[in-house]
Amino acid sequence: MSKCKLMVLAASNAGKTTLLKTLKDVFIISRDGKKYPFPQPHYNVPDFKDVDELIDGIVEKINMYEEKFGELPKIIAIDTISKILLDIEAGILEKVADFPYGKIGAEVSKFVHFIERDLVENFDVIVLSHAMYDEKLKRYVAVNPGGSYKNRGGFLSEVNEAIFIEALGEKRTVYFRNVKRCSRTLCDDFPEKMLLEDFTLQSHIEKLRELNTDTEEWEFN
Repeated sequence: MSKCKLMVLAASNAGKTTLLKTLKDVFIISRDGKKYPFPQPHYNVPDFKDVDELIDGIVEKINMYEEKFGELPKIIAIDTISKILLDIEAGILEKVADFPYGKIGAEVSKFVHFIERDLVENFDVIVLSHAMYDEKLKRYVAVNPGGSYKNRGGFLSEVNEAIFIEALGEKRTVYFRNVKRCSRTLCDDFPEKMLLEDFTLQSHIEKLRELNTDTEEWEFN
């Protein structure tokens, strides 16, 4: 079955991490300024000196998952990619004084290529990201490090499926397609939005798997 890739965006405290609670057969890579709070297999990523150390740690923990459960997870969730990329940027800015964004771009690309080459090829991948409202653009934008990666659109440019969680008071809404809220989908069956209480991430991933399977039979490789 073809693997799927999904980005989940929201402002702080909108409930991104809580969405992960419904996922089955998942391994969560957590780097969000706090420890992962739910009883699911996870890896709280410690401080890292470079992207190679970060990748090695992730691979080691996925192998440990396989040793413990006798099989690999079906889903890898990264909570959050924005925090990881900003940490990569901050680490390089501390060490490189002259023209740091060339190095930042190279390290960010290395991590994104790891996701695309090693994770997406083997697992369904869910990537969580912070978003913030841009007053100039009058819409939400994903939080990204500076430099060329941000100018290319960040990880949002790498996905066809992205949902946005909006919090207004106690009300939470999931957007599937809305240009002002960092959301997009190729599935005509999804509505523009729905209440978060009527949505689960597990059922959404299962639907995306079905769509990928339907598309796979038309692929010539």
